[in-house]
Amino acid sequence: CEMGALLGHHWHEVVPEDQRLQVEQALEAFLRGESARYELQIQRLDGKRVDVLASGQPRFEGETFTGVLTVLYDLSELKQARRLIRESEQRYRDLFNRVPVGLYRTSASGEVLDANPALVELMGYPDLETLLQDHISSAYVNPKDREIWLERILKEGTVRDFEVRYRRFDGEVIWVRESARAVRNDQGELLYFEGSLEDITQTKQAMQEIQRRVERLRALLIIDQAISSSLDLRVTLQVLLEQVCSQLGMDAADVLLLDPLTHELEFIAGRGFRTPALQLTRLRLGEGYGGQAAVEKKILQVALDVLELERAIEIGKESLEGGADWLEVGTPLIKSEGMNAIRMLKEVFPDVKIVADMKTMD
Repeated sequence: CEMGALLGHHWHEVVPEDQRLQVEQALEAFLRGESARYELQIQRLDGKRVDVLASGQPRFEGETFTGVLTVLYDLSELKQARRLIRESEQRYRDLFNRVPVGLYRTSASGEVLDANPALVELMGYPDLETLLQDHISSAYVNPKDREIWLERILKEGTVRDFEVRYRRFDGEVIWVRESARAVRNDQGELLYFEGSLEDITQTKQAMQEIQRRVERLRALLIIDQAISSSLDLRVTLQVLLEQVCSQLGMDAADVLLLDPLTHELEFIAGRGFRTPALQLTRLRLGEGYGGQAAVEKKILQVALDVLELERAIEIGKESLEGGADWLEVGTPLIKSEGMNAIRMLKEVFPDVKIVADMKTMD
């Protein structure tokens, strides 16, 4: 409307009743000689309400209050922009919370700043608050993987499809595929990292199982070729022993053959021993560990002397399928995984005797 159209009107005519308290409070400030700024809605002559920011200064002649000079700023566009921002943030938060992939934001030093419910579930935490108290570096099974990831993202700005082993809150080890980016300000200073995690444990296990089967078939083919191409039992057993050790991840093993005439066990094939002394060994039944095992048919115990729990579980399964009775948690595995290795193996093999290499106590 034109300026003259408002002259002579009382402020009640442009301020709706539900907005008048703010004006009355401002008037009290004006009477005390104070300025005031406040937001309210005014009603135009056509009845439409408008959001405005009122900035007023009292006017006095001497000590007599004469009126107020008020400037009104139209906030319609600003309010609309704020509403759109809030809606956009809500849509982002809804997507963040509902997407089935784990999303996170961490500080440059590794503190978790935010995470969606999918990540909380993926990492096995009871709630977001517990996760926020943790440090991302503690999730890496191998600390060197964190160093590689950090070096790459700081150099290139992004990391894509980085496959790594994480340890969940409950101790379970999983494989994840991680993609992330470094977020910097206009000055190039690092603000935080944000990225995504996808659990690929089942995919990894399936690929490893396929690879194991391929390796077993290749080993059987090599053994079959040895049997077919040689009449020398020593050669055949040597090939057999090499393939069995390779499949089970063993460092050393030997085969002692019973001579039915002398009732002695003599060396016929071996692998991984440092000296040839074992090749001269001849044991009577009941003599030494080998002789006792032949007579008493003692329990077959397989030592899991590896560093990775996942590999130890694989060897354990293969050993039990091959006739092993007990599994031994070796010193390297306990040093690498701690007592959690014993607990996890007991969970995987609940009906199998699990023993620990007590040299760890040294």
